Amino acid sequence: MVPAGDEHDQLSARLSPLLDEYVEAQNLRVVCGTQAGFVLQKDADTVRTPDISFVATHLPPAGIPKDYWPFAQDLAVGVVAPADRFEVMQTKVAEYFSAGTRLVWVV
Repeated sequence: MVPAGDEHDQLSARLSPLLDEYVEAQNLRVVCGTQAGFVLQKDADTVRTPDISFVATHLPPAGIPKDYWPFAQDLAVGVVAPADRFEVMQTKVAEYFSAGTRLVWVV
C-alpha cells in the first residue's frame, strides 16, 4: 500500500487523543490507533485496520489481544487520504456495518 501522506497522518494524530480523552473521562473502554486490526469476517479472514477505532462494549476474556481483535470495533474512523477513491471508502463503510460496527466516521 502507498503511504497516505503527512496531512493524513497529522489529522489522525490530532483526532486520536481527542477521542481518547473523551473515552477516559467517561470511563469507557479502549481507543486504538492505526495498527489495531479487527476481524470483520472469519470465513474469508477479512481484517481491517481503521485509522482510529474504539471498542466500547466488551473486551475478550484475555483483555486487549496481542494480534487482532476477534470482532468488529464499535467505532471506526477513516481519514480519507488523497489516493482514496470514493468507491473504496464506501465498500469499507459497508463492511464495517455488516460486521457489527455501530458507527463509522469518514473524515
